[in-house]
Amino acid sequence: MSWESSRAVTPLKYFLEKAGFRVEDCFADAQQKDGGLDPGMISLLLDSVAVKELPDYLIAPLSLDELRAYVDELKRRMALMAYPAQTEGEGTPT
Repeated sequence: MSWESSRAVTPLKYFLEKAGFRVEDCFADAQQKDGGLDPGMISLLLDSVAVKELPDYLIAPLSLDELRAYVDELKRRMALMAYPAQTEGEGTPT
């Protein structure tokens, strides 16, 4: 996945989350639409995206640093959703 292909969608998700629509809350519905949707794969895809610039148009002000932080946080949340036992302090061998 290239940044070019996701650069319009990712800021929209950011603004939707700011309005209270979290990705995790909608994930089960999204999986019904696309049975192959997997939070681990979403995390992996986000990890391969380099956020280099903002889209030419935005529905509200957003800085590049805010968008990068959002992508990093969403990547982390999707990984935790895929592997819930891997939360900090859990699931690690002693």
